[in-house]
Amino acid sequence: MSTALKGLQVLVTRPAAQAGALADAIEAAGGSVRSFPALAILPPQDPSAACAALDRLPGSALAIVTSANVAALLRPWLAAHGGWPDGVGCLAIGGASARAVRELGVPVAHDTPWALRSEDLLATPALAAGCVYGRRIVILRGEGGRELLGAELERRGAEVVIAELYRRALPPDADPQRLADWLRDGAIDIVTASSNESLTNLFDLLDARGRESLLSTPLLVVSPRAARLARDLGWSHAPVIATGADAAAIVAALAGWHSARTTEHTTHTITPATTP
Repeated sequence: MSTALKGLQVLVTRPAAQAGALADAIEAAGGSVRSFPALAILPPQDPSAACAALDRLPGSALAIVTSANVAALLRPWLAAHGGWPDGVGCLAIGGASARAVRELGVPVAHDTPWALRSEDLLATPALAAGCVYGRRIVILRGEGGRELLGAELERRGAEVVIAELYRRALPPDADPQRLADWLRDGAIDIVTASSNESLTNLFDLLDARGRESLLSTPLLVVSPRAARLARDLGWSHAPVIATGADAAAIVAALAGWHSARTTEHTTHTITPATTP
């Protein structure tokens, strides 16, 4: 068992159904976990519109999976249509997205494991203007997702179809008092947030005193966009930014931060010897 996170108390804010792998990885590295789901993944407001968009997949050149959460609604569609349509390629943003849909039998391309953001994916040769011009591309995402990918592909001449397969919401059973008590009592050394929505929900859930505690607690995020949001919300620490949203990347970032923090604390608490 690793001891890289020994003594570290970590708040995990992922949806309950998705928190297990990260919690297990933190505990395997010696850390302790407090789970507080700050996000619920729910069906879309209009499932019929989502299914109608999915029905455009046959005959499309390409589909792009932007989140692992799309798998929940994609699964029944695939079952009803005999699997993934022939001749349709698939790209994914992030390893978690690729793994989630590969488990459904979707043939995700293997050459873009480094594509962690829309900007990264847009830089791939497969999405160059000469490759997408005049071709239909279906983007599988959640409601209110970033517009950059679709807008840029349309600018490059593609026909873009948006399939919004889920929505994000604050869990109805989220208990702000429990979170406030943990923050007040020093039971959390660092907060982890894998999405901007989780970060915003945490902030909105708390009253003024709870927010003060939250904003003074170190934070780990998984993208520069989330770091900018944390700054705008008023976080007093510059967030730690993991290289990805998967458990391994988050644990590695936590370990680096914890090591630096422990070293700094040790340096500040050792009293230099004096010469008689």
